[in-house]
Amino acid sequence: MNENYTTFSVLNSVLWGAARGFILLPGEHPFDRVKAVMQANEQGSLGVNQTIRQLVKERGIWTLWEGIVPGIAKSVVKQGIRFPMILFIPPLFDSHIPKKWQETFPCLKNLSAGFAISLVETTVLAPFDRWRVSKMTGGSLKESINSLFAGSKPYYARQAISWATWLVCEEKFKQFAKKYTECEELSIYSLISVSMGISVVNTAVTLPPDRIKTLLQKPNPTLTKKLWPGLCHVVKTQGLRSLWVGWQLRLGHSVVSTLGTVYLLQKFRS
Repeated sequence: MNENYTTFSVLNSVLWGAARGFILLPGEHPFDRVKAVMQANEQGSLGVNQTIRQLVKERGIWTLWEGIVPGIAKSVVKQGIRFPMILFIPPLFDSHIPKKWQETFPCLKNLSAGFAISLVETTVLAPFDRWRVSKMTGGSLKESINSLFAGSKPYYARQAISWATWLVCEEKFKQFAKKYTECEELSIYSLISVSMGISVVNTAVTLPPDRIKTLLQKPNPTLTKKLWPGLCHVVKTQGLRSLWVGWQLRLGHSVVSTLGTVYLLQKFRS
């Protein structure tokens, strides 16, 4: 990794990240919109195809982009701060955690960096996420402003798990791909494979807290419990599988998002 970052390179990563969030969000948003509707339904999900058909039938095709304004705002800020954090925070932990500890626990650097990044990201993005989910599930801006940090605890849990697993998987899967292909710079096909691997793991571990977050952020929430009690309540009333409702949409979204991120990271690190 190139350690000689300049002010220009930092600003460059911020601008590329923000541009990536702005350009790709219109294509990614329908995935999030349908997933949020499915997660907010406490009577049992209709399934992806049925949910899409019902939304389009009742409100028209453009309903799939409902909530896109707060979605773009969140995405631009999120992607703008994401790349500098990925580039700088893991090396910071690498230089401060004793090498002996890292040899004993190889994932310690990335786990620590993941928790640190998630704390920053959640603090900055929680109001945007609250506004976005509220709009996608039929709420108003006024409702969002009155409770900007609703669902922030499961949101932090989701982001902490997401970042820790993302950083560990990105490092391990790229190491495997480089060893397998015998190339230091991975091709787009190798990056797609890496992205799919990261996305499968990330989707599996982040959807349960994401479901609780959505239930707490939707308009007039009936769930008042926090993360662990909320998980137990949902499992008891709707079954264990309900924690992963909308996994197909999350996985599809994650593959596209992760591919863009790992591709740009390879360029920044070269």
